[in-house]
Amino acid sequence: MRLVDLGVFAFGFGTSFVVLTLIVRIIHLITHDHTKTYLWGVVSFSLLAAALLTYSNLGR
Repeated sequence: MRLVDLGVFAFGFGTSFVVLTLIVRIIHLITHDHTKTYLWGVVSFSLLAAALLTYSNLGR
């Protein structure tokens, strides 16, 4: 695994985390839900998306 692969993972995680957090936060503002339970789902999905992105580009 090269340093570029770790950068792809970090970029994929950061991008998906920010986008999903904004989407879920907007939905929670519309529904007036004040719980923070969505954070675990956003983190786990972001890790999976970043791993998929990194694995599909590994070694290129």
